[in-house]
Amino acid sequence: MPENLYFREPATQSMLLDILFIYCKLNPDVGYRQGMHEVLAPILWVVSRDAVDLAVSKRTFDDQNPEHRLICESFDGHYVEHDTFTLFGTIMQTVKSFYEVGTIPNLPSSAPSNSPIVERSRRVHEVYLRQADAELATHLTAIEVLPQIFLIRWIRLLFGREFPLDHVLALWDAMFAEDPKLDLIDLVCVSMLLRIRWQLLDADYSEALTLLLRYPVPESPNDPSTFVSDALYLRHTIMQGGGADIINKYSGKAPGGEGDGSTPKSKSAKRLGHVRRPTSPSFSPGKSAAKFLQEQGGIDHIIQEAAKGVYSRGEKWGVNKALRGAIEGLQSGTNSPRKRPDDSRWSLDEGRSVPSISELTASLTALEQRNKSLAKLL
Repeated sequence: MPENLYFREPATQSMLLDILFIYCKLNPDVGYRQGMHEVLAPILWVVSRDAVDLAVSKRTFDDQNPEHRLICESFDGHYVEHDTFTLFGTIMQTVKSFYEVGTIPNLPSSAPSNSPIVERSRRVHEVYLRQADAELATHLTAIEVLPQIFLIRWIRLLFGREFPLDHVLALWDAMFAEDPKLDLIDLVCVSMLLRIRWQLLDADYSEALTLLLRYPVPESPNDPSTFVSDALYLRHTIMQGGGADIINKYSGKAPGGEGDGSTPKSKSAKRLGHVRRPTSPSFSPGKSAAKFLQEQGGIDHIIQEAAKGVYSRGEKWGVNKALRGAIEGLQSGTNSPRKRPDDSRWSLDEGRSVPSISELTASLTALEQRNKSLAKLL
């Protein structure tokens, strides 16, 4: 919300900083994570807009009326920061898991650990979206769009960066009114994907990411708050063709030939020819780096495997043996490895032999004499 001048004011930024600092002190297990300020900002905006000045309210309302007095005291502008902190802490009790970084039990140490938000992103794609629209789920897998690339931002920020502030507030009202625990947020994500289903099916990797990270704002009467009603509908009908009903509702055409989702019918899938199924751990130009790292077990595992490969090749070529001999020779007090100085050594350069130490010494002596002769001439 950088375009909102209210959040550029020093007083506003000071309140945001103070609230986040106190929250981190009270919750050291999570601390501050990127995106928390974007959850806090709309709360501060609403509380500050609703705040009243008691001096003005006393002249406007009947101070003897207890109801008016209670309303004025509840919205006292002197307690904007206090009220915002209370509301933010209450919301964070629910969304705290979105920012936690944990490990999955019963996995080997070499396997990459995933946070709860990554697992939630996978569940949205591999379970809920596949139940609602198997063709779309298969297509996103085929073009290697990882769900956490866009779903982490959607879920952590409660869609705060996807829509204008007014639409975000209306969406929040609907979500918190229907489900304060925000379990419904998974199906809200699915309903958003179904809304742009046809555009995604015609998109390749870069085009799909552009759509997902710059989500097209739906116009009235189907504004973002309608995603909540769609999610409520999916909650009860996702296994009975509810996804197809939502697609038909907003696009006017129902998906055809969903089948079991094993073969995508999208245009981009036809351009690809088939769904790529990796048969070896090699990296291909069309494969995303994130997908490759995920398959190989992380960057540490790749480095370890590369080191093993270098060591095994060194053993095969005899380099390791030569290095060990040189080190042992130095440790024994000699200036050369155990090999006899006059023996010629094998070179990695096309298998050719290199001169022995005595031959190299003679060549260096001749060069030194030549240099001295040239120096005298100069």
